[in-house]
Amino acid sequence: MKFCKSIDVKPTVSTYREHTQLLKDFIKTEFQILITNTHLEKVSGIDLARKINILYPKTRIIFVMEENQFTTDVYTVDHLYSVFRSNISQLSNAMQKYFDSIDNNTNCLSLSFKGKTSIIPFKNIVYIEKSLRKALFYTTQGNYETYRSTEEILGALPNHIFVQCHRAFLVNMLFIKDVNSTEISLYNGHLIPVGRNYLPHVKDALTRIEHVNL
Repeated sequence: MKFCKSIDVKPTVSTYREHTQLLKDFIKTEFQILITNTHLEKVSGIDLARKINILYPKTRIIFVMEENQFTTDVYTVDHLYSVFRSNISQLSNAMQKYFDSIDNNTNCLSLSFKGKTSIIPFKNIVYIEKSLRKALFYTTQGNYETYRSTEEILGALPNHIFVQCHRAFLVNMLFIKDVNSTEISLYNGHLIPVGRNYLPHVKDALTRIEHVNL
């Protein structure tokens, strides 16, 4: 949490005592990172990681272990990093390696403002509002601002998910509840204006959104 705060990332963290509950929750939420010991109470952490490799290959795994628990079996599993508990500060290096690996990932957008860089998954961006030179990003993990032109933003966003609905607004179609001739209603209750010239494009884009696979 301290590391994530240092790079202005607001993670959701869940902890588990039972691997069975973890696997059940994976069905609802595919976690980005799994931090696990190699030796758990009722199951091998390496066997658990191997199962995650198969079922959820996008999840990156970090092993934390006692020095006397080290085994070369960790190399049989696709994992991001291994950390000894006696040198737990190395966990920050493991986290940095993870964020470096997704910095240029097509599923994320990197935003910089006043010396801070934030990495935002596209699916977490609800809508974007242009205000003079600033671009305001409203996301499920907080609000961010940066200096980018509308053209730069459109070039960075996947056009099968985002649509420009107004000269000053772009919206994530996954969050759209209803559309009428003047505004878009989002599931979070926000109302976004729709420009008359943009309305046909919005309606056309929405007919394709049901085919999006995230």
